[in-house]
Amino acid sequence: MSNFFHSIDLGLISLWLLFFTLLSYAKYRYLAINIFLIFSLLLASEHYNFPPLEIGNIYTYTLLLFSITIIMIFIYKLFSRRTATIINTLLSFILYIVPLFMFIYTLNFEIKITSDVLFAVFQSNSLESYEYINDFIKTKYILIIFLFILISSLLIFLQKRAVNVSSPILILLLIIVVSNISLKQIYTLKLPKFVGDNIEKYNKELTMFKEVQEKRKSGEIEFKATKKELGETYIVVIGESLNKTHMGLYGYKRETTPILSKMYRNQEILRFNNIYSNHTHTMQVLSLALTEANQYNKKDYYNSLSIIDILNQANIETYWLSNQNMLGGWDNLISVIAHSANHINSINTSIGYTITTQKYDGVLIPKVTKILSQKSRKNRVIFVHLMGNHTTYYTRYPKTYKQYPKNYYIDHYDNSILYNDYVVSSILKELQKQKGVLGFIYMPDHADDIEHNIGHGSAHFTIEMTQIPMIMWFSNSYQKLYHNRYQTLSKNINRLYSNDLFYDTLMGIFNIKSKKYSSQYDLSSNNYQLKEENALVLHGKRHYKEKKTNCLSNLLP
Repeated sequence: MSNFFHSIDLGLISLWLLFFTLLSYAKYRYLAINIFLIFSLLLASEHYNFPPLEIGNIYTYTLLLFSITIIMIFIYKLFSRRTATIINTLLSFILYIVPLFMFIYTLNFEIKITSDVLFAVFQSNSLESYEYINDFIKTKYILIIFLFILISSLLIFLQKRAVNVSSPILILLLIIVVSNISLKQIYTLKLPKFVGDNIEKYNKELTMFKEVQEKRKSGEIEFKATKKELGETYIVVIGESLNKTHMGLYGYKRETTPILSKMYRNQEILRFNNIYSNHTHTMQVLSLALTEANQYNKKDYYNSLSIIDILNQANIETYWLSNQNMLGGWDNLISVIAHSANHINSINTSIGYTITTQKYDGVLIPKVTKILSQKSRKNRVIFVHLMGNHTTYYTRYPKTYKQYPKNYYIDHYDNSILYNDYVVSSILKELQKQKGVLGFIYMPDHADDIEHNIGHGSAHFTIEMTQIPMIMWFSNSYQKLYHNRYQTLSKNINRLYSNDLFYDTLMGIFNIKSKKYSSQYDLSSNNYQLKEENALVLHGKRHYKEKKTNCLSNLLP
């Protein structure tokens, strides 16, 4: 903190004293205070996230905010007080929301913000943001957020419309201030550069991935994928934020999975014991799990085909059922993949902008039943994307599943797993009613670190965030027809497996022939191999063998 104050020199203090004097004389003192609050927040956020705080950047922030102040004064002159108050309140909110978020994040978690965190924000919606703040941000910091919003809004509201500054003087001041700022100076500001670069990267990657999908549809990208067998049906259930150490199925002290545990005891399902997620954020996980890219083949997801592309090319009917938002404030990768399916049904219709309570995952069960009731000789793969065990945990299950009533976050999480057990097993039972070659795969994207109550943010990564389950079921017809694959899967239940290899494993299980398939990444293949010393996590940023260490990263200086 001492370095922070050493960065403030006499010249800077003089500038701000002159700024306050002029605005007080012009009766814009409340506006001056509000701008200084934003200035302080920008410096604090950059100091904690992108040290060291350089004196040149402080001057650049100062000049930029002086320019914005002059513009806000123009707004007061051009519009009525009510209209000007609304416009300047919105402008103030835009200026402080990003540094406020970054500053509170670093204080709360005691770690610097990362690109992964921003990517998670870009693909999230207002409901997820609200739930994240409610679950993982300490109360005192939530109060700081509301206090800052209240003070800033109050200062704008108290500011009266002063008219004793002539337009020519304001224009001259704006020219003087702006002429002292170069684009080169602005580009050195670490905070806006960090945000801007990541917005550009996110949009660029997503655009490139969309282009690949369009080229595939138009036939510009040529590839072959075939399957000679007919009449097979598979269901792939993608869960959310499920930590296997809280599942009775995996030996947890509470029986949170009574139905799946019974199926396992009856030897109905395969339980895989050494599975981990390749990342801790949904988009990052599924960008590899559902495309030919993985942590080992050096391919980028945005230049890759998705599993839906492969299935469509192999003339397999594809369905995507989802209880997650298909669109947020930003379009996202999962939405792009889902919309390439032949049939799509999104239960969540809020389009990512409301915080209203959504339907429980059980609403998807009759949707699956309806599809299965439509007999077809074609091969079918039904993807079901659950809300699963995503925060806020107590919103993920009906009251009838409140078996652990003490209202601790662990109790809510365990109750959500109990309900998830019902949903997953019910979908499986609907498939078991069918005849023929059938298969069922359940795998969540990632886990939550429940023991430390820190969710799944990669910036404060722990190995617990990767500890996911995976279960499979195959009909007798499948076991006979694909005897070798089934036996290989049975033998590999204790093999180490990262879910970025899910794409190749699905192709193997479905028995699809294509040059876009690698048997070494397929858990159902005898060629599968992943040694612990070579296993990666966080998209190659860490080795999985570090799992016995604390793994907290990016600590503050």
